[in-house]
Parts: sequence; structure tokens; C-alpha cells
Amino acid sequence: STWRLGHDGEVCGLRWRDDGRLLASGGNDNTLLIWDARRSQSPCMSIPLAHRAAVKALAWCPTRHDVLASGGGTACKRR
Repeated sequence: STWRLGHDGEVCGLRWRDDGRLLASGGNDNTLLIWDARRSQSPCMSIPLAHRAAVKALAWCPTRHDVLASGGGTACKRR
């Protein structure tokens, strides 16, 4: 994972974690970003190579706060 400033394209999905500390965002730039509301410097972490298409669906696990599921467009299909 690396720190960055934000998406290079449009945001397709947003989901707050239940405790309100982290926000996941998916974009048309095929990136999945995790935003930490507690950090004033470098608040965004990128998950590299997470998808091969726009990241549209996001869901935090209700029982494990460290698990996030994400889904992308049709180019993300496994072959």
C-alpha cells in the first residue's frame, strides 16, 4: 500500500466503516483508497492493483473491522 492524495478520475463508490474512522472510496481510475479521518497528513492509503476496472461496490465486514470487500466493472472478471 502507498499514500496518495486522491483519485485521478471520478469516484464511483463510497462506504464508511461502522465505527466512522475509515472511509473506503472506489474510482474510475481503478483504484481503491482508504481514508483515515484521524490523520491530518497523508490521510489516504491506496491499495495498488486491486482492480482492472472501475471500483463500484464497497462493503466493510460488520464483525471484522480490518476486512473490506470491493467489486469492480466487467473488466475485473477472472478468466
